[in-house]
Amino acid sequence: MNRGEPSFELPLDVSKVICPHCESSAVEIESPFGGSVSEVLFRCLKCKSFFHWVKWQPGRPPE
Repeated sequence: MNRGEPSFELPLDVSKVICPHCESSAVEIESPFGGSVSEVLFRCLKCKSFFHWVKWQPGRPPE
């Protein structure tokens, strides 16, 4: 049993994610486990805002 860091591979192209605050495509994954295990936390490199995407939402993060 592995007791190390949890791993999670995101099946998405981050280059297509758009910041919902400023509509920039310059975003990065801050944490594959955002406020909960079911969320991905993104950070916008332009406006410095953070936003979440719930993993079981249909489709991809905001594009």
